[in-house]
Amino acid sequence: MVQSQHQQEILRISEWWKEFGLNKELEFARDQPLKWWIWSMTVLTDPSLPEQRIDLVTISFVYMIDDIFDAHGTLDDLTLFTQVVDRWDIAATEQLPDYMGICFNALSNVTNEISFKVYKRHGDLPNSEEYLKNGNLSLGVNAVLVHLFFLLGEGITKENVELIDANPGIINSTARSLRLWDDLGSAKDENQDGYDGSTWNVN
Repeated sequence: MVQSQHQQEILRISEWWKEFGLNKELEFARDQPLKWWIWSMTVLTDPSLPEQRIDLVTISFVYMIDDIFDAHGTLDDLTLFTQVVDRWDIAATEQLPDYMGICFNALSNVTNEISFKVYKRHGDLPNSEEYLKNGNLSLGVNAVLVHLFFLLGEGITKENVELIDANPGIINSTARSLRLWDDLGSAKDENQDGYDGSTWNVN
């Protein structure tokens, strides 16, 4: 029974690796999905955890990124790659060499797939207040309004900084209104797939 399950896991990993195709793009890097599966077996020995073992194998392709750092990338390219990963900026991959862009896109895809699985298993959905607290900041209105205040000629003085700090309600109310307005637009967009994470999804 367990042996059959392990065979199924190996088959699924082989199919995933073939579809993933990274070994064709990065011929200089390690191509060892079976070794990565064996490693996942030593970490997650319980037979009831096949999905977790497979997910752990998909994460193991970071060994290929390690090979880029150890043997292939130039210092300038590695610095840029690190900055792109640090900012998680998909648009910036155009500045990278092709093989690094492909690697970053693979990293992004695997991260998104695992994030979705975790969300699906645990269903941790923020309430509207938690969502808006984060959403107000992610919209960037706070930063825009603070800059606008000083661009209008008020000047950066200790008194003005204290004035802004003492009146967060003005900024937060504006940010909240724009957040709700933006989410309403997303909710009305017929191309949304239901996972846009807007206010209308958390209520």
